[in-house]
This record gives sequence, C-alpha cells and structure tokens, in this order.
Amino acid sequence: MAALGDEPSPSLHPYVSRRAHEPTDRQIIYTLRALGHALRRPRTNTGWIIGRIEVKNDADVANVQDLQKQLGLVPLSAWGSGTYTPPDGTVDPSVDMVTAPPQQVAELSGRDFLNRLCSLLVDNPTTPDDAPAMAEFATIGIVPGGNVDTLSDADLDAAVTTAQSRIQNHPGPAPVNGWQFAPTDIGTYGTDYEQRAHIAMTGLGAVSTGQGSRCCHSFV
Repeated sequence: MAALGDEPSPSLHPYVSRRAHEPTDRQIIYTLRALGHALRRPRTNTGWIIGRIEVKNDADVANVQDLQKQLGLVPLSAWGSGTYTPPDGTVDPSVDMVTAPPQQVAELSGRDFLNRLCSLLVDNPTTPDDAPAMAEFATIGIVPGGNVDTLSDADLDAAVTTAQSRIQNHPGPAPVNGWQFAPTDIGTYGTDYEQRAHIAMTGLGAVSTGQGSRCCHSFV
C-alpha cells in the first residue's frame, strides 16, 4: 500500500488495481482522479489483466514496441519510484507443473472437486445474480468453507460425469470454412454457467466480443 502523499507517475497505465481486502487510501484515490486515472477494485484477491495493442501495418511495429516498453506492473508502494525489483518467488514442489490444468480438474473425484469449490468460494465471493444457484447448492453443503461429505461417492462422481459431458458437448456456432468460432456471448457470462465452463475447458477465459475480438481455432 502506498504511503500517504505518494504521487503516482502520470506516465503509467490509467487503470490501477488493488487487492479487495486493503483499506481505502483516500488520498491515493484523489490523486488518481486528479491525474485522470481510475481505481479498479477487484472482488477477489486474484486478478487477470489482458492487454492488446493494435498494429495497423509493418511501419507501425516500432511504435507498438515503444509503447510496450512503457508498460509495467508494480505494487502501489513502488509506483512512481522509477525502479522496482520483484522479490524472489517460491515454487511449491507438490504442485503438478506438467499436467495441463483442465486435465487435472477433469481427473478430480466428485468429492474432491466440490470440496475444492467450497474452499475457493471463501476468497472468491459470488455475485448477487448467483443467489438462486447458491441457495440450491447450499442444500447439499456447497457453501463457502463447506463440504459435500454427507453425499455418497457414487452420486458425486455421477454428477461430475454428467456435467463434463454437458460442458464438452455445449453447442456453439457452426464452423465457417473449417474454422470453429467461439460463441458471441463470451467474456461476460452472467449466470450462464455452462457457457462459462465450456470456455474454461478450452482456455482460461476470453475477452468479451464487445471489445472487438473473436476467438477461433481450426482442427487439422
């Protein structure tokens, strides 16, 4: 957290994010507003940033490269200092770094998957729109910090098998000239959980089509 009085550099990106659990620093907010920046406060303690820069032609490449060199990501405490050396990270040797994450998730038992979901809900709160679904989930123990230990392995594994089949076979637009395009309603899913799960099965997420992008792939 930046100290009171620290002024962020106006040359940095106009969108600044901070962890949801940090206290509000009123002076930082006012400073950001004065510089034409905006504070983005995520609902969780994990954020994902996607940046895309349009390249109009070959002559534009150098301009884009110069712009890329100006991009940076630092803690608020180091914002405007000019230099920042990130601390050495640590790697948990128990984490499987070889098997693709979607495969690891698919191989979880029904109990392990749903209990993991309960633990993740603690730091990843749902939205008000999710209330009806969460009320149903709560009847079998799926709540933040809860568990599904009262249900049988057979019922839980059957539910996962059914869900995986529905997600895998989720309908999308018809192929065009051999290319399979992602649905147009991606990036912002609301309560369309099956659509969100289908996108997550092939990629971590997607930029909404309202931002001028389309995702596609082809099978050879």
